[in-house]
Amino acid sequence: MKITNLSQIQSTPVYSTNKSNPIKSAPSHLTGAFVYSKESVQTSGLLCNYTPNEVGMQSNVNLIASRSLNTPNWDIIPTKGMKVPPQDVLISQLKALVEKSARNTNRDAIEGFHYEKNKLHAQYISSVSPDRKTLHKQAMQAIKKFEAEETTQIGPRTLVDYLIKHDNIQTEMNKSLEAGGMLRPSINSLGGYNYNVVVGGIKLLGSINGQWSYGLTPAEKQKSDEFYQLYWSFVDEAENDLKK
Repeated sequence: MKITNLSQIQSTPVYSTNKSNPIKSAPSHLTGAFVYSKESVQTSGLLCNYTPNEVGMQSNVNLIASRSLNTPNWDIIPTKGMKVPPQDVLISQLKALVEKSARNTNRDAIEGFHYEKNKLHAQYISSVSPDRKTLHKQAMQAIKKFEAEETTQIGPRTLVDYLIKHDNIQTEMNKSLEAGGMLRPSINSLGGYNYNVVVGGIKLLGSINGQWSYGLTPAEKQKSDEFYQLYWSFVDEAENDLKK
């Protein structure tokens, strides 16, 4: 029988056999890895690690050092208006992907399967997604303006100046967006800025060292849970077929 909707899945928890692998129904994507650098060590130290003379010294930390923001990967970030196949086709694609991944243990292939699953996940929940592309466009306009202002305002700083600004970052630099919501800059460990796009108290987009991720709305969370119920049911089915 061809599965075309969730109601055709049995009512008992379909992922009960995967207790050792808890479901992550709201994953974050494109999280940038921390890279060791001398600058990160110098700017992350606690005040108690400095002498009184060092506290008063001027700092050359460039708070605009990390200007490079990659374009979000819209293949795996859900947004309103995504091109999505019919639901029965999408579910069939997910089932086929799970069956193929169950028969292949190659590490590179597994990473490819994971990426394809994230694409299907984004498509599955996009029917209830906000317009993240428009939010990103407006956020980039606000970021350019914010960084231009910061460049003209930043002069020689002491360590105390830096720490005070860091402590008050959320209240000092929030920027309103035209479509509603807020851009919230925060100093990252490399001396530049990370940015969150928050609407109604929910982080819909966020950058970490230039890499964009996203958070789910309540409606997206519900659709995401549906997706992973289907996913784990197909995983159980594929594993059982391999045992035969």
